[in-house]
Amino acid sequence: MSLAAKLSRVMPGRMAYEINRLRKQYFPQQRHVEEKALLEAIGSRGEVMSGPFRGMKYVTTVAATNLADELLGTYELELHPAIENMIAFDPELVIDIGTATGYYAVGFARRCANARVIGYDISSYARAVTRRVAAVNGLSGRVEVRAACTSEELQTEVSRVKRAAIFSDCEGYEDVLMDPARSPALKNAYLLVEVHDMFVPGVSQRVMERFAQTHTLTKYAPRQRTAADLPPGVKLDARQFDQAMNEHRQASSAWLELRPRG
Repeated sequence: MSLAAKLSRVMPGRMAYEINRLRKQYFPQQRHVEEKALLEAIGSRGEVMSGPFRGMKYVTTVAATNLADELLGTYELELHPAIENMIAFDPELVIDIGTATGYYAVGFARRCANARVIGYDISSYARAVTRRVAAVNGLSGRVEVRAACTSEELQTEVSRVKRAAIFSDCEGYEDVLMDPARSPALKNAYLLVEVHDMFVPGVSQRVMERFAQTHTLTKYAPRQRTAADLPPGVKLDARQFDQAMNEHRQASSAWLELRPRG
């Protein structure tokens, strides 16, 4: 099957992730040279260098769209305060919807010692990589990886515990899943949701309205990266900095932190 044909079968929100994966398949030498040079510049030893998941071992041979900034620990750095808040919530269960390469699923498993983690991703490749990252961190027994998430499954899993936390990045499907009318147990859960109004217009407002009576809201917007965001001792030239730190987010991108009031 041609590259164009493969891409035509991918959900729009996963396009960048799949392009990088397919580039590795179709142009392995080019991708290998680019990644090797950037990782050498970063000084990575296969562990996250800073941020809330510092010290987490990572699989650097995978086709991860955000491999460099995940290793730097600067990926989605806007969320670092919210991530620490979620960890302080001390959840019994963490659900990661849209695991990609397992950065958050395994990161939360490392930091939330009392939590079981369930990660969902519709990509079989993503599920396989998440399992690998969990394994190299010795967390296979606490990180369960599943395919598609449903409202019914969310209700079942969240209702089983007193303290559940959900991290959601599912490219617009949050309009379906982040709905207490479908999953009433969400009213007591801690939620950190990336909202995708560029794919589903109005979704951020709908999610905020659904939880206005039960949760306290903080909204996070993307910001430009600066050299001060790099871990101490890391120096990159302008091109390397753009490769490693530019997440190419649209202006309408945002995250919602929803903390239960009860």
